[in-house]
Amino acid sequence: MSGRRLTEGEEIVARLGPHPRALLGPIVALLLVVAAAAYLWGVLPERWMADVAAGIGVLVLVVGALPPVLRWAGTRYLLTTRRLIVASGVLGRSRRELLLARVGEVAVRRRGFAALWGCGDVLVHSAGDPLVLGDVARPRLVQAAILELVEARVGAGASDDEDEWGDGDEDDTGGWEDVHEPDR
Repeated sequence: MSGRRLTEGEEIVARLGPHPRALLGPIVALLLVVAAAAYLWGVLPERWMADVAAGIGVLVLVVGALPPVLRWAGTRYLLTTRRLIVASGVLGRSRRELLLARVGEVAVRRRGFAALWGCGDVLVHSAGDPLVLGDVARPRLVQAAILELVEARVGAGASDDEDEWGDGDEDDTGGWEDVHEPDR
């Protein structure tokens, strides 16, 4: 995702992606399959049996380890002075944009081992469906940056549309913490 589609006066603040910890499972799977294939290559009495075992190992890697790697490599987040852009997909790309003027609140969720890795999800609420930046590094810093940009736009009186900020409905956030609403 590049900055070639930016509007006049819009600048890139941050380029983000999912935390590399998403690659831990595929790396472990690769190491286990290689170790098992090497062991079976020396133990199995017939070469065709070792070839079948190697084929099963490759199939396990393609089905089990390749999708998380492609998902990680194909997901990018771009924060600009005007909007938040989420692009995902490798073969079929999807892109979702949220104008910062429409942001109502920003929440951070860190569950399980994500807190130990220093990553988590950032949920950005607007009038529509929430936009989730999944598994980003230093989510509280990302949250603070989004809030700072939203407050700067509100303080400067900038508006990208004439709609209201949202309907004020409270959703059950299911474990979300640190919910902050920009000062208005």
